[in-house]
Amino acid sequence: MCCHGTVCASFAFKRARNHLKIILDFDTLKCMRKILLCLCGLTPQVITETIYALAELQRPTFIPDEVHVITTGAGKMLIMEKLLHPSQGRFYALCREYGLGNIHFHESTVHVVSRNGEEVFDLRDDLENNITADFILNIVRQLCSDPDNQVHASLAGGRKTMSFYLGMAMQFYARPQDELSHVLVNPPFENHPDFFYPPKSPKDYTAYDRSTGRLYFVNSRKAKIVLARIPFVRLRERLTETDTSPVSFTRKVESVQETIAGQELSLLLMDIESLEVEFNGRKAKLTPVEAAIYTQLIQIKKRCKKRARCEHCFECYINPYDLSVEEILAFLRERWGTFSPRLDSIQKRLQSRLDLRDWFLQNRSRINRKIRAIDPEEKALIKAFGPYGNRVYGIGVQRERITLKG
Repeated sequence: MCCHGTVCASFAFKRARNHLKIILDFDTLKCMRKILLCLCGLTPQVITETIYALAELQRPTFIPDEVHVITTGAGKMLIMEKLLHPSQGRFYALCREYGLGNIHFHESTVHVVSRNGEEVFDLRDDLENNITADFILNIVRQLCSDPDNQVHASLAGGRKTMSFYLGMAMQFYARPQDELSHVLVNPPFENHPDFFYPPKSPKDYTAYDRSTGRLYFVNSRKAKIVLARIPFVRLRERLTETDTSPVSFTRKVESVQETIAGQELSLLLMDIESLEVEFNGRKAKLTPVEAAIYTQLIQIKKRCKKRARCEHCFECYINPYDLSVEEILAFLRERWGTFSPRLDSIQKRLQSRLDLRDWFLQNRSRINRKIRAIDPEEKALIKAFGPYGNRVYGIGVQRERITLKG
């Protein structure tokens, strides 16, 4: 139930020009639990700077209910010392000074990348980079799995590779309500060890001038914090999430690539009644014999379940001698009748099956000639695989992109 005692309004979906345009009801956003997800390396200031920017600079404001941080062992030590110290923590000072209420930010919401059960203190090699990628992916996946959450992820903080992984993870799992941003702070306040947010009562900070090598004072009035919203492509609606266990970042990227490639493949439609084959909206008329052969190869492919996807798979390709003559004759009998001279002629020719291969290859040439007229890229042809004399034949289009009609 929402804060007004009524059920939150559901998402409204509109489809226009083949693109999904999602309109999110504002009342739904108000009722969601707001989650801020940050990265942190050795500058925990980015966390309080981001909270300040979201609460004071953004309109409408985004005051998180929870703050989650992905960091290393070294980063956690600094967070606990600088932000979450019971008496001197700058996070608590920020909340008191700006009246931000009871934001849940605790050691339990600081997620430390670990290797073999031990905290990673820095990203030193490829293995630790890969572990970090998996870790970030699964944190984002978990936070975005709750429909009552609104996740705002910040790319500020941490190593550049961590920001990249977080951005990618948001592309995979973010919903319409989720956002991505980066907080920018002007020098000399950027990464200043004592500056965590602009205090309400301006104060001086000691800064270092690299050009002269001297220290000088700068007032917090000159601090400028900018929250840069980052647009990104949300792929969640195009992907099918089936795993319930932790996901590998590398495997997720491969899976997304396969899914997108599969969705971009052309659609093949075989209309059994009209004997028309349609590819990408272009049609070709087959003879009953040609349609009988082409339909049987499609049916064989549609029945094949040996692999999840069809790329580089030839399990459904068959030797011409393995064609079902009975199915071909039944197909023709429905169109020509039982006592058709043409049916009788084909039946006699294929009765011994010795001529089956040559008969198939002759018709394959005719079918492929017609298919090329509507498919210049030759994706829907009857293709051959294997060495000469032992070739098998089938249709290369993925089975989920093929439709039999009639």
